[in-house]
Amino acid sequence: MSQTAPLLEGPRADWHAELNAGTLVELLHLRADSPRKLDYLDEHGKSTPLTWGQVCRSAFAFGQQLTKKGVQPGDRVVLMLPTCPGYLYAFFGTIAAGAIPVPVYPPFNPKQLTTFLETLVGILDNSGATTLIYWNEVKPILGHALGRAKGVKHALALEDFDTTPIKELPAMRQADPDATTLIQYTSGSTDQPKGVELSHLNLLHNVHEIGRNLALVPGVDVCVSWLPLYHDMGLIGALLGAIYSGIDMVLMAPQTFLMRPKLWLEAISTYRATITVAPNFAYNLCATRVSDKVTAALDLSSLRVAMCGAEPIRRETYDAFLAKFGPQGFGPDVFLPVYGLAESTVAATFPALMQVPHVRNLDRDTLESEHRAVSGEGLAAFGLGRPFAGSRLAIRDAEGRPVDEGHVGEIWLSGPSVMKGYFRNPEKTAEVLVDGWLRTGDLGFVEGGHLFVTGRQKDLIIRNGRNYYPQDLEALVECLEDVRKGCVIAFGHHDAKRQSEEIVVLVESRLTDAEAVKALHARASEALAGLLGFTPERIEILKPHTLLKTSSGKLRRKPTQARWVVGALAPRSDSVMDKIKLVASSQLHWGKRRLAALTGGGPR
Repeated sequence: MSQTAPLLEGPRADWHAELNAGTLVELLHLRADSPRKLDYLDEHGKSTPLTWGQVCRSAFAFGQQLTKKGVQPGDRVVLMLPTCPGYLYAFFGTIAAGAIPVPVYPPFNPKQLTTFLETLVGILDNSGATTLIYWNEVKPILGHALGRAKGVKHALALEDFDTTPIKELPAMRQADPDATTLIQYTSGSTDQPKGVELSHLNLLHNVHEIGRNLALVPGVDVCVSWLPLYHDMGLIGALLGAIYSGIDMVLMAPQTFLMRPKLWLEAISTYRATITVAPNFAYNLCATRVSDKVTAALDLSSLRVAMCGAEPIRRETYDAFLAKFGPQGFGPDVFLPVYGLAESTVAATFPALMQVPHVRNLDRDTLESEHRAVSGEGLAAFGLGRPFAGSRLAIRDAEGRPVDEGHVGEIWLSGPSVMKGYFRNPEKTAEVLVDGWLRTGDLGFVEGGHLFVTGRQKDLIIRNGRNYYPQDLEALVECLEDVRKGCVIAFGHHDAKRQSEEIVVLVESRLTDAEAVKALHARASEALAGLLGFTPERIEILKPHTLLKTSSGKLRRKPTQARWVVGALAPRSDSVMDKIKLVASSQLHWGKRRLAALTGGGPR
């Protein structure tokens, strides 16, 4: 190994001996009498007050009913539910029953029902799920998926469960800390979703280290989160992190935030929250959409940590949020840029608390042509800190060799948070787990003891020996008027006729007038030419909802590119006839299930 090749290691700490519990089942027993609060806020800001003790005891009641309905230890249970108290009972109740929860996103977009159901069938089959838990509102369309999926014995409505907290706790179910306790399907931003298989120990190590790095204190800290519970950042980072550390929590649905972003900030202000977390787009949304009148009434001085991760972090977003909400008590040292991924449970590196973010301004030409980090203008990269206790991080080239400090390569991780593998997918597992290390597919460099992320390996556009990061092109075009925020995708495409790499930029806009669309195209061309030194070969202005996104809102570059190549990229919307067919197929399947149950023994 080169003498200057950095190897970031987490602090020397006996994290295993410090764990609050050995398994998640043990954690539920530990918190069954906790008076710490969990408030659920609906879309109107109305509160449903709970305690962690109530949540755990309702979860045990839920788990006992699952067992009575025939769910066995080790069974995979797909949870297709919105964020609500019932989700907590179903998730923790599945664990209490010894089964394995498999969260999936709910079908909130009526224009994409066909796509949603295809994904659901794929997850049901890949996970080998025996059980699906849903809520009654979506029952009319679910039968279509259940009729195609293999092996689903139980289709259970959330509303049919009695979630009254039990008074006497059941005997503690023994579990192996290394046993699988959660299958978290990846968002599919660069590929088809894969089931990340996580053990009790994976989860407990990660949330323990989150709590230690954030210095969480029960009775002092309050976390506000609207992040979806079908996504690792919301489910593990926020929810599991809060119950593990025993702190108070305020929970909102993602749709509540997206419809009324101010409710997130108002909840922080009202509940005197100390901790919150969100992707970059959420901070940008608040900076641009929350009115001055609402802003003036906020008090954000209680916040000591506002984590940002899950997608590229923009310096412009940080500056805009700080400028708008700094007068309301949001300090420059509150913003905490972090790095993580589902394959490392959720979180991987944290910087030190209560410090102004370390930002490196990099020379774009040197980064693109020589893959080195040199000070200059063009790209701002946030320092994302160091790995957790018991963990290591290295930067390696395409052959797996360590690179020198300040050189860009692939980020490799090892440690107790690294997943067991992709469930029922040994080929993909072998691609990313190598000799105890996880190949993340992310690109970055280490400097001064900090990790800096520059992009994703699969997304790089390589042209004439230079590496172009699509995020840079997308961020530039997003700033233009009439472009939908978060709705620009750039990628490279090999032109067989020219035998060269083209740069393609797809831009969503609500403009319909031909001259206005032409003018936007010209502005995008001019802006990109100023950045690249040449005009991309293909810039296309598209209708809203054309680009593919994950359930958590990330752009799906590779699937979008694949559709574009075959000319199949068009606004996604099921026709009225498609929906009629879905409902009819669904009703037929539900009828068959009822008949089978009545005649003795079919699936329910």
